[in-house]
Amino acid sequence: MGGVFSKVLHMSIAASWLILAVIALRLLLRKAPKWIRCILWGIVAIRLICPVSFESTVSLVPNVEDIASAMVRFSGESMAADGGPTIVSPIEIDGGASMDARPDGMGGGVPVAVRPDGTAPGGHSLAAESRANLPYLWMETGGILWMIGLGCLLGYALIGYLRLRGSVSEAILLRDNIWIGDRVASPFILGMFRPRIYLSSSAEESQMGYMLAHEQAHIRRGDHWWKLLGYLLLAVYWFNPLSWVAYILLSRDMELACDEKVIRGLDEAEKKSYLFALLDCSTQRRMVLACPPAFGEVGVKQRVNAVLDYKKPGFWVVLVSVFLCLIVAVCFLTTSPKTWQIKVTIPAEGTESFYYSDEEISPKGNTLTLYAGEGMGDGMIVLLPVEASQENAYGEPTYITPGMPVKLDVEKGAWYKIGVNKMRDPSGEDKVVYLSVENVEVRIAAGAGTGAEAGAGTGTGTDVGMGTRAETGTGSGTAAQEEQISGEEAGEILQRYLSDAGQWAADYVLEPTDPTDGMVGERKVYRFEVRYRKSAGQDAGRLMANYAITDDGNNIYQYDSANDAYIALREDGQDIVPEPLEGAMPLAPVFPIEFLFASGASSSGTELVLNQDGSFAGQHFDHENATGDGYSKGTCYLCDFSGRFEDIRQITPYIYSMTLAELDTEKEEGEEWIEDDVLYIAARPYGLEDGEEFLLYTPGVPLEEIPEEFLSWWMGRGSYQEDGGSRQTLPCYGLFNIAAGKGFFQYERGGAE
Repeated sequence: MGGVFSKVLHMSIAASWLILAVIALRLLLRKAPKWIRCILWGIVAIRLICPVSFESTVSLVPNVEDIASAMVRFSGESMAADGGPTIVSPIEIDGGASMDARPDGMGGGVPVAVRPDGTAPGGHSLAAESRANLPYLWMETGGILWMIGLGCLLGYALIGYLRLRGSVSEAILLRDNIWIGDRVASPFILGMFRPRIYLSSSAEESQMGYMLAHEQAHIRRGDHWWKLLGYLLLAVYWFNPLSWVAYILLSRDMELACDEKVIRGLDEAEKKSYLFALLDCSTQRRMVLACPPAFGEVGVKQRVNAVLDYKKPGFWVVLVSVFLCLIVAVCFLTTSPKTWQIKVTIPAEGTESFYYSDEEISPKGNTLTLYAGEGMGDGMIVLLPVEASQENAYGEPTYITPGMPVKLDVEKGAWYKIGVNKMRDPSGEDKVVYLSVENVEVRIAAGAGTGAEAGAGTGTGTDVGMGTRAETGTGSGTAAQEEQISGEEAGEILQRYLSDAGQWAADYVLEPTDPTDGMVGERKVYRFEVRYRKSAGQDAGRLMANYAITDDGNNIYQYDSANDAYIALREDGQDIVPEPLEGAMPLAPVFPIEFLFASGASSSGTELVLNQDGSFAGQHFDHENATGDGYSKGTCYLCDFSGRFEDIRQITPYIYSMTLAELDTEKEEGEEWIEDDVLYIAARPYGLEDGEEFLLYTPGVPLEEIPEEFLSWWMGRGSYQEDGGSRQTLPCYGLFNIAAGKGFFQYERGGAE
């Protein structure tokens, strides 16, 4: 019983928003035809009858999930028994467990995680958990009271119907479906499939025509059916005060609509006669409840005023009214998508690149939208597939910032965990962040709570190959090979390794060096270059990294140009687990990197040269033709600066985060001097101002993972069009000032990338 009442309660709450909207629209649509109001009440009836509703982003109805079902209850007793909290949530438990609320599966009350042996967490029986659950008891008690109220209203209606049938038992047929009787106080309709009109035998013949016209209008409009449906819905939702208001207003609006239909063709004298008949019948009014449509039933004063003030509504009034009805239907017959708050805990002492949620999500569509929730600032997120049939049914790590949605292409129906990159809490404690997601199913996986995951099937995380020092680990690796391999086979092994480690981009190419073979220590190796594929007019693509692989395929190295040494990535078939990349730039043969921030004008920009240790220096320049005494060649705004980035850490295979620790300028802003007939004015280091946290993008990062705010500064964005399509990844290094929203892009003499 509690389960049925819970469903009825939620449908009532959802319909309450619609009832309030209809009440407000009744006031706005005073000049509209009265039948428009009846249509609005029909929309309310649909909402009260239909047990399901579609989710829509335009809905004005909050998602009315079971309040008790949405609770996450932490039981101290269960924690002591299980070593963890008892999670009470309307979601599925992986590993064979299921969700139910009662032994009969009705789903009422508060769902409890039920194990295959029929027990709840902590070893308690489901019945014991339910008895201890107050919301469950409230629902059960409410269900009993609801049934009592429903029975009383239906019984009242039945008694009223039988009494009414008795009062017309001696009525005489006048003609067609019109009957007259001595015990009939005022005209009404009785019967559903073959409705009859009953008139009082004492009614004046001059008024009888108006009474018949009104009742026949009720029959043509089907009001005897609508009023029965309205009363049945009132009986079901009797506990909601708005249901009583809606029923009373429905009865009034039906009478007003019939009055309007009748007087539409009457002149002023006939309208007055109609009003006299209405007033005469209203002297013996019955109760509103459960009576059939009657001529002088309710709201007589309002009906009289409506008749006297009636004017045929204009076409545009009717059109706008119908349009508003459609808007109401769309906005109130649907439900706002449920927003799930997915929790991720990041240990204070953790060393993993990403930490994952205990909950698993399954998208209902092929696109997933996430928002940064409580505690989540700027950072990176990633989807870890748990059950996915499609290969690569998830994206690479993606940048997220509060207030901006992140949309990911996913596999519909697959299951994922959400990962968040390592974020520091100033307090030194574990950091808890939330991500908001809609249009998904959610479940809690068996063994949840470990937080960190190994990665998407690689077993070694995402930092492989990017460290400055490494130690041998137990990663997945590959079986040791004894026979020598060819250079072509070595390239295939290397590319497969880079793909598994998340170090390969769609626009990368692998090329053997000249000479191809060489030695690393005492081992013979094949040497390769990873380059960004070349553009039209280029002799070669940008060099990304140098690798070497031994001729048995069991050892892979990356060349560190800064230290002129090779870093081991795989030894004897076992992958190397690198230490965290604190304070290290990416291993690449391109340092120092020259960046340019161009503000749009050809004479204005900021050049910055970044070194591998995080230090940098640069100059901002701008020029205008303003001349004066002693500076006939114009005015130049100039800023020479230097500084250092610290707290450098890799957050994805392609993105580094760093903090601006030092920023010095040679001259104080506003200082002026004249040199070579030019007025120089000391300026700010534009592009770096207000900066604290910066992101370094390396070539190969997918463009869809880069904020549009950063890409908008890319002068070469439109030039990278080949074969009728655009590149999918960034072809150069980029530096993003997150706070200021300014973007620097790698600059080569002869033009910016």
